[in-house]
Amino acid sequence: MSKHWKRMVGISSALLLMFPVLTGCNGDTKKTEARPTATAGATATAAATATAETTATTGATAGATATASAAASTVPSAPAPSAGPKAEASPSPTAPAERPTQAPKAVTRTAHPENRGPIIAGTYVGAGSNPMYSRWAKVTQTGPNAYHLEVNAVAGLGYNNGGLDAEFVYDGKRLQQVPSGGADAEDGGELDPEITLSFDQHRLVVDYPDEGYGGFGAEPKGEYYLSIADQRDSPFLNRVFTAIDRADTYWNEEDRSEVLTFETSESSQILLARFYETAERDYVVSEYALSYDKNTDELVSLGEIDSISLTELKNKLLSLGLDEDLIYEILHKDYYDRFLEIQHLRFDNGEPTAMQDDQEFKLTEEEAFYIVMGIEDATSNSGDSSFPEFRSRFYQEVDHADEQTVTIHLYEVVDDGDGESHTATSDWLDVDRSTGRVTSMFEDL
Repeated sequence: MSKHWKRMVGISSALLLMFPVLTGCNGDTKKTEARPTATAGATATAAATATAETTATTGATAGATATASAAASTVPSAPAPSAGPKAEASPSPTAPAERPTQAPKAVTRTAHPENRGPIIAGTYVGAGSNPMYSRWAKVTQTGPNAYHLEVNAVAGLGYNNGGLDAEFVYDGKRLQQVPSGGADAEDGGELDPEITLSFDQHRLVVDYPDEGYGGFGAEPKGEYYLSIADQRDSPFLNRVFTAIDRADTYWNEEDRSEVLTFETSESSQILLARFYETAERDYVVSEYALSYDKNTDELVSLGEIDSISLTELKNKLLSLGLDEDLIYEILHKDYYDRFLEIQHLRFDNGEPTAMQDDQEFKLTEEEAFYIVMGIEDATSNSGDSSFPEFRSRFYQEVDHADEQTVTIHLYEVVDDGDGESHTATSDWLDVDRSTGRVTSMFEDL
């Protein structure tokens, strides 16, 4: 599926940025060079996580990150030392098994007179991206006033795919495509007027008439929110990390942090700031929730997501009008994303999935353990404390299972010296084998 190229006369003073696009659908993304000559492009993959190169997953994403992200990240109550099944990325405002295939709403507009922000290089992620509906865009500065844009959207169990890819330059007045023969080549490469791009402080909006640049549910037009960028270039991300007292530990250059956005109403959003242990995102070190009012530009930290604050955070989100299923997705994004990854893997293997309301679908013990721990093909795991002064070994294992629930025991064996030790339970987690929802004996999940 393709679009015809046209020439553009000019560009509006409202920073309505226009540039060429490549098209793709149902798993194939086609790429154009500076001239409209198509070549094969990369097929999108997501992991939750969405990483800076992909997600962001997600996004996740993302998952990641997805990011979170599901790609080797975890929730505060249980570290996830490894990545899991690969899939592609979409949020549902409900529990994963109830309305899992509902895509995030793509908001498209043709003009934003109020959007006069600069071009900020970085990774932008669609609101609510996850391993069923992944939407991300990456803007890379390649030289003085020169940029590369890549946009990718993947939707549903069928991996419907769409994308845009272009080189462009901005001279402060208008945006131009870089012609394949160089800046002095005949036919200066003015941009396709059908495709518009506009920026504000943490958002870019991609728009064009009708459809035609992606498969079903995977049109890349819509809003994308800044997730990863250099701190020096992004006043908005500076505000986010200042609000949670993490501005001086912002790890953007090593891809150790990301901000994910969830639309909660026409005027409000919830932001999820995630910090990873390493650039490979072995697991999430900490997460914070923030509320953002688009009308007033007010940004408020709701607090860190940890075992102590879960109930308080849940009540705060309820008071803001969020339903419990969306709250679960935000506060336990890795659990949520990993369940969706399992659905993709099941579908690819021709096995029953919860997405198809198959009554035969049941999570295996290994799949339930993966949702909690992020470790594939296992039902147990153990490791020593990372602090040598604490002589402890930590265990996570499937304790028992029945037709509906897999119960996972998290505990610690403490060396008391002189050959003595004692066991301390940190949690008992029940994983519903039909919905993937995780509940805790000790915490309000």
